[in-house]
Amino acid sequence: MNDYFNPVSIEEPVFEHLTRQAGFAHNVTIHTENYTIKDLSKFKIALFGVPDGRNSPNTGSLKGPDMVRSQLYKLSKIPGKSKIIDLGNMKQGVTFNDTLAGLTDILVQMIDENLFPVIIGGSSALVPAIDRALSHKKIRYTLHGR
Repeated sequence: MNDYFNPVSIEEPVFEHLTRQAGFAHNVTIHTENYTIKDLSKFKIALFGVPDGRNSPNTGSLKGPDMVRSQLYKLSKIPGKSKIIDLGNMKQGVTFNDTLAGLTDILVQMIDENLFPVIIGGSSALVPAIDRALSHKKIRYTLHGR
């Protein structure tokens, strides 16, 4: 799994009104250069960014995951013992189709490991990868639009 992700590289979160123990980061194991992914089986939720703005009408999609993280880690922690890992940002494929193929592989592996994936960033252009992963695992779903 390490081959798919770049470590999280945002600056240490600034806790404006929170102590270090009260911050969201206290709930999360973060994949950094010093802490690599070894065993996902002890986690229930995996956060990861998809910094790929290709095929997206939204400018700024490339920076989206790190911008979301900069706000996410300012929040207070979730009560209880959540088993969350932030895997970092998915490496961008040479082509957008490579990114979709990699995302499909990641999602299939997470589903196999009973890990709930939370994709940060990206755009609706990623839906084909999500569809392929769920179809591969024979998971039925419905898209609800506005």
